[in-house]
Amino acid sequence: MKIDEINIEGSYYSPWKAYHHSDEINLIKKGGIPVPKDIQVDLEGFCPHSCEFCTYRNVNWQNYGMKFNEPEKRVAEKTGLPKNIALRLPREFHEAKVPSIELTGGGEPLVYPYIIEFLDELAKYPIELSIVTQGASMGEKIQERINNLKWVRFSVDAITPETHSKVHRVPPSVFNVVIKNIKNLVNRQIDDCKIGISMVVTQNNLMEMQKAAPFFKDMGVDNIRYTFVYDPQGDGALSPDQVEEAERSLDIVRSYEDKDFKVFGTMRRLEHYSQPNSDFHFCGYQFFTLAIGYDGEVYPCCIMKYHEGSSLGNLKESSLSDIILSENRKKYIESFDVSKCKPCWLRETNQFIEYLLAEDPMHVNFV
Repeated sequence: MKIDEINIEGSYYSPWKAYHHSDEINLIKKGGIPVPKDIQVDLEGFCPHSCEFCTYRNVNWQNYGMKFNEPEKRVAEKTGLPKNIALRLPREFHEAKVPSIELTGGGEPLVYPYIIEFLDELAKYPIELSIVTQGASMGEKIQERINNLKWVRFSVDAITPETHSKVHRVPPSVFNVVIKNIKNLVNRQIDDCKIGISMVVTQNNLMEMQKAAPFFKDMGVDNIRYTFVYDPQGDGALSPDQVEEAERSLDIVRSYEDKDFKVFGTMRRLEHYSQPNSDFHFCGYQFFTLAIGYDGEVYPCCIMKYHEGSSLGNLKESSLSDIILSENRKKYIESFDVSKCKPCWLRETNQFIEYLLAEDPMHVNFV
């Protein structure tokens, strides 16, 4: 195989991306603090769906430090980032030289009351955009404003209205709206945009897992990502036997992969992520990311979002640039106790960043 024939499409979720940011690695080595390459933004805390696996609805996640005592109430109430903060953010991203952002949640970003104004402001700057959405809210007015979209992940989790209704706890008719919006986005053929489907496998949709890959592949999307409810106490969590069935199904659906369609799958079980992070010593990932909560707080990463004591500052009081370059952020990262951070699905990323930062990596010539 020739070098220019190597297919790297499967690297969407690669833990080795820090390799491409040598300037930032060298800055960290010198004691500096780089501007994040990616910022996750929660514009909205409300979501009209009530997915059985939703992290923010799961009371068990309070064991990991979530500061909300009433997660059901928090997600059900309309709560969003103040308009004046949201509409100044695109300019502040640009001024701080942040190259990309993700609209995620929290809640559903596309039901944010000022989403149109936000996207119009964002379009003024060369900032790459990605979106995680349940899909029902990505209508024509949204789609015609996202020509800077680099990837989108639709949380669909079903291939029939009945199953979608059961998993998302919405009327069956919503499924057809989601599918229509996905097809419309595929037909728009936005340059360099990857359209993905997310399927969180639960007891209620396991039977559709194998059919989901060909269903969405025929629709023209670029990839599908399977994840699994791994909290034994979570709604819809798979039994041990069902986990084995899901693993077998994942092997089967990989047969649908080709150069235009990829299948990703992660089997995450709570016991794997409730252990201390002994295989890396500090969180280098936090140098490359930030997360903005709908409460205006700026957090070191998406995993520490909404945790007590993890805020680096509030946008109601400080500019984004001031928070990014603050001594507070640097001290937080350097003093962060990774053994207390769980669950963490960025172990490989942190191991690799730690390797890149090593003063004297051993035996580098023995490739």
